[in-house]
Amino acid sequence: MLRFIKEELLYIWNHTEWFSRLFVIALSFMVLGFLPSIPMAHLPFVAIAAFLCFLKRSTVETVPALLVLFLPLTIVIGDPDPVFRSWQRYFLFLVVFLFVSPLFGGVYSARLRRSVLFAYLGFSTFVALGSFICYYLGVNYMRSNVDGMIVDYHYYTSSFGGLTTHSMVLGPLSGIGAMYLFYRFLNRKGFGKVFLIVAIIVCLVTCLFAASRSALLAAISGGLIMLYISSPKKSNFILALFTIVLVGMLTLPLWENATRGITNKQQANEELGRFGSRTSKWEARIDEFKQNPVTGIGFAAVDPLNYDEYDSQTGNIEPGSSWLTILSMTGMLGFLLFLGIIIKPIRSLRKHPSPYNALVMGLLVFLLVHMIAEGYIYAGGGVSCFRAWLFIGCAYDQIYDYFEE
Repeated sequence: MLRFIKEELLYIWNHTEWFSRLFVIALSFMVLGFLPSIPMAHLPFVAIAAFLCFLKRSTVETVPALLVLFLPLTIVIGDPDPVFRSWQRYFLFLVVFLFVSPLFGGVYSARLRRSVLFAYLGFSTFVALGSFICYYLGVNYMRSNVDGMIVDYHYYTSSFGGLTTHSMVLGPLSGIGAMYLFYRFLNRKGFGKVFLIVAIIVCLVTCLFAASRSALLAAISGGLIMLYISSPKKSNFILALFTIVLVGMLTLPLWENATRGITNKQQANEELGRFGSRTSKWEARIDEFKQNPVTGIGFAAVDPLNYDEYDSQTGNIEPGSSWLTILSMTGMLGFLLFLGIIIKPIRSLRKHPSPYNALVMGLLVFLLVHMIAEGYIYAGGGVSCFRAWLFIGCAYDQIYDYFEE
């Protein structure tokens, strides 16, 4: 067991560089509840990396460049309310985009993005496994605003954030951790596979503890894509899929306790007569898209006269869906540009299967599914936005085959 852990830690260490390790440490202060909260702690590292990628670029990709130039145009045309601080948020988004998006190509940028990716995957796995232990120890660092006070140990609802500050942070981290371990499982031989199976199940159970249905569905979708690409014969894929479904059905009683959070959330939604609070948000995004279907209402903004809530002091919004966010804020032109960015790597990765390509393809599918119910694609200062464009950037880099497998 100790030898297995040592080998896996060495694998992560050998696939990361000092910069990505420092980056993850900075990220921890935004995600982990037992550390002092330092907002935007990762942005100085992102800014440095963006500058280096700009200096050492060998190519500039056309479609990402068009998107980053189009976004300020939506602000000018849409003229959103100043409370949303669209220009400031665009600057934060730009810093992230210059680094992790596929805008700047070349070996240097691709290597740096890949290093940060593996550091983030290792971090996600640590959080998922650690939070699983926390669940049974009664440790919950989810923070909540109770009567104007921020409390660290959240006993007021059944929500579970584990080592993180929120259940909706823990959910995707757990799903991503499960996918990384599945990648290691598909490319490892020997008895270590048994430990990896157990660790994958633990990560998925942690995702259930967090009651994140979108993250669980995204992780399963991404894992199936990884399995499909990694299968030399499609008959092997069907057999493996059948085995997974059968084992899942036979062990269903063991999952009952873990699904309690999702069951409670579903019951609450049924009492409201809708799919949580997202239904109203989705309807608001659709109405905003109808107002200006070509260029949208403006980057990082919503219609203040609409029925969707937002923070009138900070301008913070919760769009409810990244796909609908793209349509409402940047219209069909922004939507087509985004599709142009993600379709190219999808077509390339399908034609060139390899262990790493299967991983980045799976992560890309995870993102595309998770985006249905979470609206972070344009949230430049947020960790989720960084993660989204990191997955896209790493997938895009594989078009040019910078790394030998």
